Amino acid sequence: MVVSYIKFAERLQELLYDFSKISSKMAKFIIRHRLLDIKKWLLTSLKWIKQKNPTLGSLANLFAKKGIVISKQALAKKFNMNCVEYLRMMLAHTLSTMVNKSNAKAPLLLSLFNGVYIADCTILQLSQQTKDLFPGVGGKDEKVNVSELKIFLRIEATTGIIEHFAYGSSRKSDSKFHKQTDPLPQHALELTDIAYVSQERMRYNLKNNIYFICRFQSHSIIYYNNQKYTISEFLQQQKGNEVDIRILYGRQKVPVRLIARRVSAEVAKQKLASVTHTANKLGRPVSQAQTIVSKWQFYITNIGSDMCTLDEVVTLYSVRWQIELIFKLWKNNMDLNDSNGKTTARVLCEKLLKMIYLLIFHNHEILAGIGPVCEISHVEILDRYNIQFDRLLDVLWEKRTSRTVSNVIKQTITFMLENPKRNTRITDPLLYDRLNKRQLSQTIIASS
Repeated sequence: MVVSYIKFAERLQELLYDFSKISSKMAKFIIRHRLLDIKKWLLTSLKWIKQKNPTLGSLANLFAKKGIVISKQALAKKFNMNCVEYLRMMLAHTLSTMVNKSNAKAPLLLSLFNGVYIADCTILQLSQQTKDLFPGVGGKDEKVNVSELKIFLRIEATTGIIEHFAYGSSRKSDSKFHKQTDPLPQHALELTDIAYVSQERMRYNLKNNIYFICRFQSHSIIYYNNQKYTISEFLQQQKGNEVDIRILYGRQKVPVRLIARRVSAEVAKQKLASVTHTANKLGRPVSQAQTIVSKWQFYITNIGSDMCTLDEVVTLYSVRWQIELIFKLWKNNMDLNDSNGKTTARVLCEKLLKMIYLLIFHNHEILAGIGPVCEISHVEILDRYNIQFDRLLDVLWEKRTSRTVSNVIKQTITFMLENPKRNTRITDPLLYDRLNKRQLSQTIIASS
């Protein structure tokens, strides 16, 4: 391992012992240590928060098993704004404790680049009590989107290393989160959705030798053979099923490569249904341009045809979907979107505890060399991790040596990796398999 188990054990102990004590004092949360100190509270709360239905009664029972008798009413008082501030600092320090190296093996197509970066946002629904801190973007109905928390995540798709993690009100645009990220290294590949597309960023990437693939709007302007088109007008004129040409994009005439492929009738129907649903919610009709582009998948990129074929560009962009699967894992399997809290502080404490827990889990995946694109089901990995997590917390409770903690971490990772690999599909290969299919004639390595 690039980062040793014992080194990670030391980082985890520093986070849960030393920094936890410091941040607790700074936040004025559990200052007087009697029967219940901050370490015991945090470790028990992390064990509690991963339950399917974390109630105050179940938390009291976990404390009772450790010989600590505390009532539900007393626990309810612990979930206050001081606790929120303490957990906010713990979350920030958890991010700084993250493993920053991995031995995950990059699929052949991804190894062409000096890192492959994907970024996106997801929305968590909060309760009405939190609307002043995290106002939503809903309409006139007070019960609709009253309070929402937006999480922004940028991740390196080869290793799984989190490059940027931030959260705030859903009223903050995705692009504003994106502008706060650090510049990417030369010869990296950036995969972005429509929300992050800007001609200025494209020019920056071109100037700094950063590759990109992105989708764009149906009304976007392109220039081809000195003629001006909207992308919908251009695609409507195409007789074939594929397009691979050089164009100028937007009013700034950014030189890029246009990749387009006609989709099946079934997929086109699904895309049009999605567009129609969104248009109905916004109270406007579906435009002719949206109807036309729903029959195509299309991207712009600065990757040359001598480096990647049309098929390979389409496959590379599919990697962006991995961040959606991460959000799905967090919400569906870690219940990040759920809360039993009835007060602002309780709701926020539960969210922050879950984020800390999922980041610790993500650390273990990176330490195990498991990237976002892999042959193993992340759901199965999480299920196996949950079995071992309680044992890890128990060892940390006993404040054992770093070597003992590292042995438990090693056993946890070994157990996680015992998952059976996914079955290979012949008719519809998995993304991991498609990324490993590389034409032998394509030998350019971007980082060379």
